[in-house]
Parts: sequence; structure tokens; C-alpha cells
Amino acid sequence: MNDNNRSSVKVRMNENNLTEITNGSCFTGNCMNDSTVEDNYDPADVIRVIYAAVGSLGMTGNALVIIVIMSSLQMRRSTTNLMITNQSAIDFSASLFILLGTNIRDVDGIRSTIGRELFCRLWAPNILMWGLSVSSTYNLVCITMERYTGIVYPMRHSRTCSRGRAKYAMAFAWFIGLAFNMSYMIPTSPYSDGRCMPYTEWPSLTVQRAVGLLTISLQFFLPVLMIISAYIRIAISLHQNMAAESGSEGGDPKNVIRQNRMKRARMNVVKTLVIVVVSFLCCWTPNQIIYTMYNLGIQIDFNSPFIHFTVISVFLNCCINPFIYAFQYDQFKKELFRRCRRQRSRFDNISVTTDTNDQSVGKVKARNVYAITDLKANPPTAKSSGVDNPSFNVSDSSN
Repeated sequence: MNDNNRSSVKVRMNENNLTEITNGSCFTGNCMNDSTVEDNYDPADVIRVIYAAVGSLGMTGNALVIIVIMSSLQMRRSTTNLMITNQSAIDFSASLFILLGTNIRDVDGIRSTIGRELFCRLWAPNILMWGLSVSSTYNLVCITMERYTGIVYPMRHSRTCSRGRAKYAMAFAWFIGLAFNMSYMIPTSPYSDGRCMPYTEWPSLTVQRAVGLLTISLQFFLPVLMIISAYIRIAISLHQNMAAESGSEGGDPKNVIRQNRMKRARMNVVKTLVIVVVSFLCCWTPNQIIYTMYNLGIQIDFNSPFIHFTVISVFLNCCINPFIYAFQYDQFKKELFRRCRRQRSRFDNISVTTDTNDQSVGKVKARNVYAITDLKANPPTAKSSGVDNPSFNVSDSSN
């Protein structure tokens, strides 16, 4: 590998099958699409199924979070819940493009050269999928900073973290991930030799590695540093507040109960977000460490199962948060349980109404059958009917 070539890694599987692995493409979910196997078993198909399952699970879980929070007026009023909803919207979109990106890969179906070039530069690099993953990271930073301000500087919170400013922060999270990934993915992903070549058109290997290190710094190390620093400061502030409260005794019992309830709710939110951050670190760290090693010049086998595992773990970060909210976030659990109970009551009411209607229809049918049977057994006469008309006499009319 030198600075004058396109810097691509080639792994020979056998004499008739050459698998081309683009540098860094496995870190963006593309390596599975470049390999072919002659026998009936293709590992790429297994990877594709896993990615599709992760995308489907992420869409379902994050859609549930959005529905639960937005259907509750009390939860919608919270700035933290508003940002959690934005987090779920970003993760839902990322999951959607994970699902689409694993199935729409064929450039041969596009006839025009311009169309193929656009497909290779805009779609093949998975810009939306990875851009939204970075946006999710920065939205997590915004949530952390909002909680940091609310706990460390509570007097400034209402002014600093107003809903208007929170919306600007959420819009910035969407923008930064997509804009940064577009800035280097589009220029380096040409259509060449009848196929898409993501991340291969670099001026030099030095530029490629410099952009790689900048990418790692902006999408991982900088957000992690900000998040960890904020939570260390939050932990110190909470410890100081607990020490101050333990030193003061007395007060109105009702006021004390209310303060304790608010403190428990605040601590529950912090614990939930800490678990979200830990899951983010677990999902992203292996992939980013390997990507750092690669950009430092260390040879990486992009065909190894562990590389695929690290990419899948990054994608899992898009669908794991709903489970954390469901098991840890008390306010979300209560609202989810309330909605499930309401839906069950609605179905029960529909079932009871249907059974009642069926019983009523059955009674009407039974009365009609009884009336017809009685009419045949005791036909009315003109005299008994009170009408002087021989046509009402069944026996006469039958003659």
C-alpha cells in the first residue's frame, strides 16, 4: 500500500474468487456487500439478516418511545423528555436506513452514468446511517448538558435550558452528524470500474489518515470526554447536596415528603441516563478503537468476524435505549403501563359490547322463530282478528 494508489486492501479467498475490501468500509457496513462466496452459504447474507433485524427492532422500539412520551401531557412538558424523544426520532431514522442500506446495494439497476455516480457518492457510503448515528451521539451530549445544568446550576436551568434553546440544540445534533459525514464521504466515494468504491479517492494516504483521526475525535472521543466530565461533576454535586441535607433536620413534613419525591425522580432520571451512556460506550468503543488503530497504520483484517461484530454493536446502540427506558425510567414505565391498561380496557369493552349485541340478536331471532311457530300452530281468524275480511281466514283462503 502506498500514497499513489487508491489505498484498497485485497484479500484472496481462492484462485477464482477475489474479495475486495475497501479501506474502512467495514467500519461503515459496506464490507459485507463486497464479498462473494461460490457455495450455497454466503456469510454476507447472514450479516445482512442481522443488520435488517437490528434495524427493524430499532424502528419498533423507538417508535414506541415516541408514542408513549408524546401521548402524555405531563411527560411532554419536560425538557429532558423532549430531548429523549428527539433521541428516539434520530435512532428511529438511523434504524430505518440500516434496514434500507442492507437491501438496496445494487448499482447495476441504474442505467445512466450520472445516476450511478450519484448512487455511489450519496447512498453507497451509508451517509445517512452513519451521520444519524453521530447525531444520536451529540443529542446524548445535549441531554447530558441539560441534566448537568439542572443539577449543578439549578437556578440557571430554566433560563439556560428553555424549550426554545433545547430545540436549537436538537436541530444542531441532527445537522452536525449529517454535515460532517457528507463533507468527506461524498468526495471520496466514486463510481469506478463498474462498481461503487466508497472511501477510496483520497489525495494521499496521509490525508486519509488525518481525516480518519479527525473523524474519531469528533464522533467519539470529544463527546465521550464531555459526557464523562459532566457526570463526574453531577456526581460531586449530588454528593454535596446529600451531605447538606443530612446536616439539616426538621421542617414541614409535607414539604419534606414532596422534596424527597422530587429528589427520587431526579435521581432516577440521572441513573437512567448513566445507563444510556454506559451502553453507548459499550457499543461504540470496540469499533472506534480498531478504527483508531487502522488510521495509525496498523494492519487490520476487515474480513474478520470481530470487525462485523463491532459494526453490529454500533448499530445495536440505536435500538437498546427503549429497553433501558422500559426497565429503568420510572415515569416512562408508569406511562407505558397506563397506556397498555387503557388499550386492554378498550379491547375488553369492545368484546363485551360484541357479546351483548350477539346475545340481543340471538334473543330477537328466538322470539321471531317462536312467533312464526305459534302462528302456524294457531292461525288467526277474521273474527279473532277484529277485521271483517275473509282474506284473513287462512283456511278459507287456502281453498
